[in-house]
Amino acid sequence: MTSDVEEVSGKSFDYIIVGGGTAGCPLAATLSEKFSVLLVERGGSPFENPLVMEKKYYGYSLFETDEFSSVAQSFVSVDGVRNLRGRVLGGSSAINGGFYSRASKEFVKKAGWNEEMVAKAYEWVESRVVFPPMLTPWQFTAEFGLLEAGILPYNGYTLEHVEGTKIGGTVFDQLGTRHTSADLLQGGNPENIIVLLNATVKNIIFHNNSDKNETCASGISFIRSDGTADETFEAVLSGANDSSSPLGDVILAAGAMGSPAILLLSGVGPPKHLKKFDIPIVVALKDVGRQLKDNPCISLMADSRPLNRPADPPQVAGIAKDLKFIIEAGVLPISANSTLVPVAAKLAFPKSKGRLKLNSMDPRENPTVKFNYLSKEEDLKQCVEMVEMLQRVVSSQAVTVFLGAEHKKDVLVGSEDLPGLCQKNVRTFYHYHGGCSVGSVVDSDYRVYGVKGLRVVDGSTFLESPGTNPMATLMMLGSLLAPKIERELKRISLSTPPPYSVFFSASLSTGMLNLRTGRPIHLKNQSKLPPKINEGEEDLPGLCRKNGPETFEAFLNGANDSSSPLGGVILAAGAIGSPAVLLLSGVGPPKHLKKFDIPIVVALKDVGRQMKDDPCISLMADSRPLNCPADTPQVAGISEDLKFIIEAGVLPISANSALFPVAAKLAYPESKGRLKLNSVDLRENPTVKFNYLSKEEDLKQCVEMGELLQRVVNSQAVTAFFGAEHKKDVLVGSEDLPGLCKKNVRTFYHYHDGCSVGSVIDSDYRVYRLWSKRIAGR
Repeated sequence: MTSDVEEVSGKSFDYIIVGGGTAGCPLAATLSEKFSVLLVERGGSPFENPLVMEKKYYGYSLFETDEFSSVAQSFVSVDGVRNLRGRVLGGSSAINGGFYSRASKEFVKKAGWNEEMVAKAYEWVESRVVFPPMLTPWQFTAEFGLLEAGILPYNGYTLEHVEGTKIGGTVFDQLGTRHTSADLLQGGNPENIIVLLNATVKNIIFHNNSDKNETCASGISFIRSDGTADETFEAVLSGANDSSSPLGDVILAAGAMGSPAILLLSGVGPPKHLKKFDIPIVVALKDVGRQLKDNPCISLMADSRPLNRPADPPQVAGIAKDLKFIIEAGVLPISANSTLVPVAAKLAFPKSKGRLKLNSMDPRENPTVKFNYLSKEEDLKQCVEMVEMLQRVVSSQAVTVFLGAEHKKDVLVGSEDLPGLCQKNVRTFYHYHGGCSVGSVVDSDYRVYGVKGLRVVDGSTFLESPGTNPMATLMMLGSLLAPKIERELKRISLSTPPPYSVFFSASLSTGMLNLRTGRPIHLKNQSKLPPKINEGEEDLPGLCRKNGPETFEAFLNGANDSSSPLGGVILAAGAIGSPAVLLLSGVGPPKHLKKFDIPIVVALKDVGRQMKDDPCISLMADSRPLNCPADTPQVAGISEDLKFIIEAGVLPISANSALFPVAAKLAYPESKGRLKLNSVDLRENPTVKFNYLSKEEDLKQCVEMGELLQRVVNSQAVTAFFGAEHKKDVLVGSEDLPGLCKKNVRTFYHYHDGCSVGSVIDSDYRVYRLWSKRIAGR
């Protein structure tokens, strides 16, 4: 983490994520496993702030809100309702009540998400930041009050969003320490993430790709959050400085207030509104800032006396009327030594919609928002029903007994008063959403319409607020979408098949490749493109030239005059050579590369891993070294569902003698090994360990294979061919076979992997995160 904008300015990244909040942090963590990521957060770190991190101070961080630096930024909608935005790493997950609950199954279906992948993404989040709560006496009371009011059934502790009364998860652990979405960054690759704090994005940088007639996002312009708006800095996507189509994406995760505002400031939005601020129109998208919603909230005080009770965030929820009403209770501080006891209800699916507009060209200032609370008649009608239910909870015997006969509750007399109460007292549940909705501003893959390389991944894309509250689903969304975004980057390639490809064999003396141009590089000084050989000669594609002591170069077409050469560098140097070339070129596990002082080009931890060699056991049909012609195998026995393969041949061991092995190989071993560099000279073999028969299943199958092999060697056909005098290998009893297998395991010379599909290369054999780089072979 850094707050030094100079440290980031001018650098390039595979992905730039704007907003280190509830969705941005998990997205950055997941993308960083294979790609470089810049995460820009306008606020600071939460970890040193006890008002954020300690449960006993719940609500205290909201007392002081200033213009540029407080962890919560206050705003008042045109409706006159005060609201808050998170302005800290972790976003609203650092200032909310910490209640964790998943989205309903219906929400997942509407969103078009894969249910199995959603479940895995939730579990990824929950394993890191979610805990079962320890209910306080007030939460037990609220639980009984909800049940007494008829909010049934009782579901106990569950993370699912289901009708009835439930106990949800919490991001506060058993010691009362908050775990925000910022904690999810620990699940990423720290070597691939830079988190820039206290920096506010001013606008997205675009450029036009004239060849394809498309607008591309290429980076961001940002300022210091406590600086002047005139002093700007830039960060760009990988390839933006030298390519018409940058790799990766700029991803907005700045929330329902931030993301629409950044789009507008960048010239993406309704033309009429942009012209008011003299913002050049990049893409005319009329729905940016529209379809904005906030869930109307009505709150009644179970005890309106400002007593000094411990702060208590909600841990129990009542979910009623087909998931339309959600009721929670807490103890909320209103000063350093006084609290209130509200019971609050929210309307989950409001029809009323509002709009967001720019208020200023300064990105640190709040935009203007109007939510139009309860403007639709259906919303007002449901609000009345919701308040009637809320009143039953507040008036319940459980609440009355707990607070005592003296408690002063809000009492409403007659339903005729409720419509007016709703309109007069509507508040926010802080779950506002929309403004960049799927289907109007972004597509189903969260890509902004009309712009390449720009996405929005946060609550601004939601048409409704998921679950009891959106925190769980926003955390999940960051983890869910990252693999999809990664796959799209891996598919980026030239739109037409390349006319040429350059093949590098394992005999290159330097062994290191420039992975953008396909040119060999030296560890200390990268050589420049050499001049033409003679005046007037053509600079021929693929021409090799001597360039220093014992080193030569060959280039891809276009490498002399383009940062995106035609064709590709294709490694076909085998299971030993190709991983070694990648490692020597700076593509592999950072820890291993650092041992040889190899500059890290791409951190790919699986280069050289998952190495396998098919274990082989060989018995001699005749162990006498006879002088016979060499004879290669031409017949194969394949058995046990293709698991065992047996061949026989005549193998010379000297100029005038040969042996007669019958060899069997295990076709699908589970044991895996690893390849590591032994030297920076590619002519030297790397170090490999295959871990033959280390898996119990492999040893078991090897024993079966040995028994089968023995039957072949002992067959009547073999005996008749060699005659009664032949000396064959004889195995007595299957109890000897495990030891024989371990002692005599050999290779069938069919070693493979080290650059496996799915971990080092994609299904098109392209190395992850590298342009024009493929691997063909084992």
